[in-house]
Amino acid sequence: MSTTTLAEASVDPNETITRERGRRFAWIRGFRSAKTVTGVVLLLFFVLVAVIGPLVIHTDPSAVSNEVLLPPSPQHLLGTTHTGQDVFTQVVDGSRISLLIGFVAAVFATLLSMLFGLASGYLGGFWDEVLSVISNIFLVIPSLPLVVILAGALPSTGSLAITIVISITAWAWGARVLRAQTLSLRKRDFVEAARATGESTFRIIFREILPNQWAIVAATFLSTVIGAILTQASSPSSA
Repeated sequence: MSTTTLAEASVDPNETITRERGRRFAWIRGFRSAKTVTGVVLLLFFVLVAVIGPLVIHTDPSAVSNEVLLPPSPQHLLGTTHTGQDVFTQVVDGSRISLLIGFVAAVFATLLSMLFGLASGYLGGFWDEVLSVISNIFLVIPSLPLVVILAGALPSTGSLAITIVISITAWAWGARVLRAQTLSLRKRDFVEAARATGESTFRIIFREILPNQWAIVAATFLSTVIGAILTQASSPSSA
């Protein structure tokens, strides 16, 4: 009897179904934490402000007036600036652009980090060397100075250029973390069993290894969102 036949015979169908269901709904267990719920509520609040705010508020956020440095009031929910600009209107307008750049850049950066990190850690050998060199190159490229240089060199950078710069400079550190964890997981029993049953490399990476790294992927995504928002807010084009 071959190794493949023994492995298939030892697999309990009920155990496999239970394991698949556990992986599918593992993210729900995260909402048992009060910190997670608080963070999600705050995030949803700013998303709603960014989406619904411009439909309700039609005031120009750059409009100046004589009502300078006013405290919060029904007319100005967060007060006014030293030039009479409504602070709440500026928050609504700025949150839409910041969240858009942050999430789009984080999505692309996280996808790149998953692709390079998982492939490098699992394949090893030549591909590990090549992908690691590429990651190390992008790891030393600073995003903020590059955005500043781009803003000064181009007549109009816009949100797209800032998003692209952040995406290609923010994925490398996440890829290094995923690579290190993949190197540890590739020798585990469940990965060896999947390899023995003839599973493809693609299926092993994305069905066996990746589900055990969703916490790292989520942390990478959130960190990239924060970094992208801060980079966008610090760039000259946001002024």
